[in-house]
Amino acid sequence: YRYRLHPVVSRTGAIRLEDVQRGAVWIQLANKSMLMDQKNGRRLADECMSERQMAVAEAYKKNPPQHLLEAAAPN
Repeated sequence: YRYRLHPVVSRTGAIRLEDVQRGAVWIQLANKSMLMDQKNGRRLADECMSERQMAVAEAYKKNPPQHLLEAAAPN
């Protein structure tokens, strides 16, 4: 398939590109990227990684980042 992906602002800081007409969404995180089919609610590609993302994923294994919900919990 071919998609025309356009940047969309993300509240999380992740890179997000969407093809609204076809329902495709590309999400790029520090440690992986994925292509999702929003219309059917499934992932088309997951765990896609560049060399830099592989390095981040390996670093996360050795020193996991703080869980998002743990950071918000009161001490």
